[in-house]
Amino acid sequence: MRRQIIKFHYILKDRSGNMIESTRNHEPVHLLTGNSRVVRGLEKALLKLNPGEKKTITVLAHEAYGYRDEDLVNRIPLTKLPIKVNVGDLLEVETPDGSKQIVTVIAKTTSDVTLDGNHPLSGQDLTFEVELLENREATDDEIKSEIKN
Repeated sequence: MRRQIIKFHYILKDRSGNMIESTRNHEPVHLLTGNSRVVRGLEKALLKLNPGEKKTITVLAHEAYGYRDEDLVNRIPLTKLPIKVNVGDLLEVETPDGSKQIVTVIAKTTSDVTLDGNHPLSGQDLTFEVELLENREATDDEIKSEIKN
């Protein structure tokens, strides 16, 4: 299937109906499909909509940010961190294989800190209220431009 350009507005809510984020007072999302910029389940659902269509889409955890992995939660001594941190801070750390990972500080004592490498929305089903503004085939130039970025 040819890659698509999709432009849409959304309101993201958690399972309790609380708004997490929205594009309503901002520019809409402009997306080239297949580049992993939105969760897989949302992209699949958007591809089935027509411009002008509004829909509430529930994306299950496995097609959103995946399930929580408790192996990604680690406690380390504060002395191992080069900076002062507080609960809620996001840090970029190097993993044993040399790649970079974003972690959240979820607990802190006088001697250690607990870091969580899971996405903050992992393990959660997500509800998106979307309005599809555009859905069209991407041009070769748009695909090439996205690859360079």
